[in-house]
Amino acid sequence: MKEALQEAFKLKFHQEPTVLVQAPTRINIIGEHTDYNDGWVMPAAIDKYIYFALVKLDKPLVFIYDENKDEQFYFAYEDDFSWEGLAQWRQYYYGAIYLLKKEYNLGGFKAYKIGTAPVGAGISSSAALCCGFIFAISELFDLKLDRWTIAKLAQRVEQEYVGLQCGIMDQFAVLFGEENHILRLNCFNLAYTKHPVKLEEFQFILCNSMVKHNLADSAYNERVDEMKQIKKSLHLKDFSQWENLDANQLKSPLKNRLRHLVSANRRVQRMQEAFDRNDAHQVGQLLNESHTSLQKDYAVTCEETDYLVNSLNTNGALGSRQMGGGFGGCILALIPNKKLNDLKSTVSLLYQERFHREPEFYSITLSNGVKRI
Repeated sequence: MKEALQEAFKLKFHQEPTVLVQAPTRINIIGEHTDYNDGWVMPAAIDKYIYFALVKLDKPLVFIYDENKDEQFYFAYEDDFSWEGLAQWRQYYYGAIYLLKKEYNLGGFKAYKIGTAPVGAGISSSAALCCGFIFAISELFDLKLDRWTIAKLAQRVEQEYVGLQCGIMDQFAVLFGEENHILRLNCFNLAYTKHPVKLEEFQFILCNSMVKHNLADSAYNERVDEMKQIKKSLHLKDFSQWENLDANQLKSPLKNRLRHLVSANRRVQRMQEAFDRNDAHQVGQLLNESHTSLQKDYAVTCEETDYLVNSLNTNGALGSRQMGGGFGGCILALIPNKKLNDLKSTVSLLYQERFHREPEFYSITLSNGVKRI
């Protein structure tokens, strides 16, 4: 990919790039909608990437070409521009530059972006874009930003400029991923550990429902607000002492939302134990429990993803669940290697018959975090 990225940059801008960056997307094994609730998560970076190529300019101008959008835009730092009506994909670029410009001395530059990761699939291509872009700018101008600083800046872009009140999990996974490892993160104090994955006869796959979601426009922020209501009702500063909380103190739907948080945190602990024992069947069971909780208590699944989970499990998966923010996107499933091809064929036919669209399947490898190439 390095040579292709360099050549594409040269064809577009007629000069050589000086910084090339690869940013992975991520899966989340377990612990969904817990990161913005001071909870536990277990993500991993995967080999579905976004790439950037950059070069400095001697003028205070920025040129950005996004190959996936086939669109280019440019602006001068002294320009005044309105966020109103700005396409969301541009908000990530402007937001990242705006935050960095307030604290660091940035010069002009040209940037070229291309992605091989599916968008809207629940694998956080937006975090990959934002973290990769900020990392690339830091490398270009030698800002020496550490990975936690980049993660928090990227989270602020999502929250302040895109309008998604996300937690830190996606940015953390994109930046701190390690090949063949999952990460276990305490989102309250940001302590984390790394754990190898050794399920030789099984593999994780993604099944894309092809239902596109825009979390900033979905019920995602409603769930964030509901969890804030719970803290207010229970006079809590945070959810760090989740083990001591009793959901029965609340009325539905807040009762259900808190029940999901408590059970999801427990599943992260149980999942680590399952990986430590290389217990694939327990991993699958926990995936199923997670989906049921996301469906019944947190209400972030949809008809298509519920159908896929049932179809995958009926046809040989050890377990599967809605992954990501929800309302479409990808299912994460644990599949016996020997059943993979038959399962994909069967589930694809069933899904097409029911919803008149073809799902996409992605084999995945656990990857390293953002890096120069």
